[in-house]
Amino acid sequence: TADGEAVAWRDGNGWSVQTPGLALLNPDLQVKVRGGMGFPGDGTRPRIDLAADLGDAQVSLAHGFWVHHLMPKTTVQWLDAALRGGSLHDIHAVVTGDLDDWPFRTEGGRHGAGVFRVDARMRGGVLKFQPDWPAAENLEADIRFEADGFTVAGSSRIAGVPVSAFKAGIARFGRAELTVDAAAAGDAREFLGMLRASPLQKTYGATLDNLRVAGPAQAQFHMLLPFHHDRPPPHELGGDVVLSGATLREERWKLAF
Repeated sequence: TADGEAVAWRDGNGWSVQTPGLALLNPDLQVKVRGGMGFPGDGTRPRIDLAADLGDAQVSLAHGFWVHHLMPKTTVQWLDAALRGGSLHDIHAVVTGDLDDWPFRTEGGRHGAGVFRVDARMRGGVLKFQPDWPAAENLEADIRFEADGFTVAGSSRIAGVPVSAFKAGIARFGRAELTVDAAAAGDAREFLGMLRASPLQKTYGATLDNLRVAGPAQAQFHMLLPFHHDRPPPHELGGDVVLSGATLREERWKLAF
């Protein structure tokens, strides 16, 4: 349902429509929009200049807004699998430009022919980067969809490990490469528990099961995961762990460090 007012008038061979405020409501989402659209009447797409404030929504609602014809199937599959839960708040959207130039890709950090941007705050989010790795839970983050990409940055917990800061995103959905950078700090026992809950347990279970570790630890992590159509480059994984006065035991060999 719609509530508000709009003005339409002839503009040469086309039409212009403007609204100072229009509310669009359905059971899942409330949108308050202002601005307008211009329809040139020559067979080309309209120009759009709209700003919108959206009510609180569940993260799952994002699945209905993917631009499927511009996104590789693998990217859509990853997004659908990764965004597991949580809610979105303080949602603001801006769309301005000629829709003949959609999706308004950015070049060199500068806007091209138009702007498409959605900013929101995620609370209680659940993000699963890889199917067989523990999910990032209790996610408190800022999320932005801009042009044909997205970024998310904030804090979370992964298998009990506090992740104080992380940033993840895909710069361009059309040639998608997921990047993840994270920093974590906690007890080394929690880090070991995370490794036991990961695919590493299958390969190195005998070693991990016989390790006992405790004490302060910090970690940095980087991942690059390509989703290209054509022969994607290999993924990258890297990072380091710093132990500060920790204790380490290997039970099979009765070694204490």
